[in-house]
Amino acid sequence: MKKLIFIFSTFIFISILPMYGQNQINADELPQYLKTDFFRKFPTINPDDVKWYKSDDGYEARFIFQNTATNYVMTYAGKWIRTESKINETDLPRISQEYIKNNYPNATIKEVYMVQSDVYPGYKVILIDNQKELIINFDKSGNLLTEDKTITTESEIPESEYVKKISILPDYLPSNIKEYLGLSYKNYYVSKVYWAKDNFNVDYYIIELTNDKGDNLVELEFDFYGNLLSQTQETIEPKEIVTKKDKKSDSKKITPGIPETMVPKNAIDYFKKKEKRVEQVKWDTINKNYVVSYVNPLRNLKYQMEFDEKGNWLKTTTFLDPKSLNPMITRFINDNYPGYIINSAENIVTHDKKKYILVEIYSPEWINDPMVYHQLFFSLSYRLEKEILADGVSKYDFLEMQKKAQSLTKTKEYLEQLNHTLDEDDVIYYSQNISPKSLPGNVIKYVNENYSGWLLKEAMLIVEEGQYFYNIYLKKEGWPDRIKLIFDFKGDFISEEKIK
Repeated sequence: MKKLIFIFSTFIFISILPMYGQNQINADELPQYLKTDFFRKFPTINPDDVKWYKSDDGYEARFIFQNTATNYVMTYAGKWIRTESKINETDLPRISQEYIKNNYPNATIKEVYMVQSDVYPGYKVILIDNQKELIINFDKSGNLLTEDKTITTESEIPESEYVKKISILPDYLPSNIKEYLGLSYKNYYVSKVYWAKDNFNVDYYIIELTNDKGDNLVELEFDFYGNLLSQTQETIEPKEIVTKKDKKSDSKKITPGIPETMVPKNAIDYFKKKEKRVEQVKWDTINKNYVVSYVNPLRNLKYQMEFDEKGNWLKTTTFLDPKSLNPMITRFINDNYPGYIINSAENIVTHDKKKYILVEIYSPEWINDPMVYHQLFFSLSYRLEKEILADGVSKYDFLEMQKKAQSLTKTKEYLEQLNHTLDEDDVIYYSQNISPKSLPGNVIKYVNENYSGWLLKEAMLIVEEGQYFYNIYLKKEGWPDRIKLIFDFKGDFISEEKIK
């Protein structure tokens, strides 16, 4: 039987030709953390039965899952994009079958897939029409999404084929894109930033830049992890810029912010009273609040004031140079977060007389999407007051998960059968990371009552000689101390252990 399944699997994989410029690769060419995450999601799949492909957009795994040919598509960082499960032509919604029959009467249906996706779930049909392969995408109700997409090896997709394009703030860009712009385009300004998604559910950043004179425009495309994909440059004559001022279709003008006439008078008065000599003043809005950005030429620093919708001052932010922070701050970061990178530093004064320095740091080993940061709050005497630790995931965490998964190949199925009700008679040896939400309620209650100010960083289910235990790990804000607490399977406290 296994031999027949293997022959059937081989036939399926051969019949699915590489698409969109995909090339088959060996498993050894994949990042280790990506393989770890994949086999954590599919623990019953034999690694030898998976065929791997690489394209300009990411990786694709092809395998047989529950007797169905399956394509699992992910980005280079391992983020899931979609899952395609092969189905019969007759499994398509009737409205989709009628559409193909009426619009492509001479075409042959090569393959049909049911597509699982957070954005556009539905169906994908590959046709052969006039010796060309075409793709038609339908939504989950069978209605047409896109069609006539000839399979091609080109990596670039015209802007007109973006199914979603949203303007976003430059602050939302990944840090490596910001660093690239700062190094490669020092004399340019960001005029517009877009988050875009194409027909294949692939994410992009589109950034438009302009120089001081406004006669040189640059458009850059990055993938969702900050890798440069394309770069176009255009020189514009001054007359052409003047002509475009009144054209709404011009997407390359610098966003000027909003005029002062649209800002509450008391906000304007407060700003001018506090700041006498400023340059590069720009008013804008964030949600319902008003924000003014400016530069103080005497201090050579960038500032920002924020006001509420009535024009009342809320806070003033001074943007500091991360490389010129006080030695006490840098020493704290180096001692407690060795190898971490400082993303930004701000000196903040609020309307309720709070003053502090906010420093955001991140680990170069994190693979989060989007990027996350630890937030460290220091007093003006440079002592740590508070820290908000981001839930950062590193590739090393995935490696540890893989080691644990290897000790029990059917951990996932077993935990699903448990349904959080444990049988003391079972004798299984393993340890498994679990969500804090899966802990018994009296465990959470005990931690809240006895460990105020501590953060629950990790929870594990442990089996030792047939006995079930919960191990949870706590970390105190602002301190490197860690504590391990042990509870029985009912959630009753057993012991505490300090970890150095």
